[in-house]
Amino acid sequence: LTGLLVQPIIGYFSDRTRGRFGRRRPYFMAGALLATLALFAMPHAPWLSSALPNWKLYWSAAVLLWILDASINVAMEPFRALIGDQLSPAQRPAGYSMQSFFIGIGAVGGSLPYFLEQAGVANTALPGAIPDTVRYAFYLGGAIFLGAM
Repeated sequence: LTGLLVQPIIGYFSDRTRGRFGRRRPYFMAGALLATLALFAMPHAPWLSSALPNWKLYWSAAVLLWILDASINVAMEPFRALIGDQLSPAQRPAGYSMQSFFIGIGAVGGSLPYFLEQAGVANTALPGAIPDTVRYAFYLGGAIFLGAM
């Protein structure tokens, strides 16, 4: 649902953006920065709401997840358009294939908690806490976004 709302708006603005950083780059940067902040904050969502009643604890995590989803859409829409901007019509199928390949690699990277558990990182936590495998996966994802900027 977020993509249905965010992508057309970002696409409209990125097509009309003119500046020293180009048409697409400001949106890459903004999306990556917001996604990085959301990924670093997500493991601490219960901590952010620890003084609130228990049902409100879930809202902080839901809001961070929505910010993460929206910011990824902010970064991805101009990324898709960049293929059409930069490649000739003959090269576009290969460009879109490479883009899909790297998106798939990122999806496999979502299995990081499993691989961390296999490496010996604790995958259990006290009630109300987040396992180390999940926390480290969020931190690593944020570091990758930060490094990509």
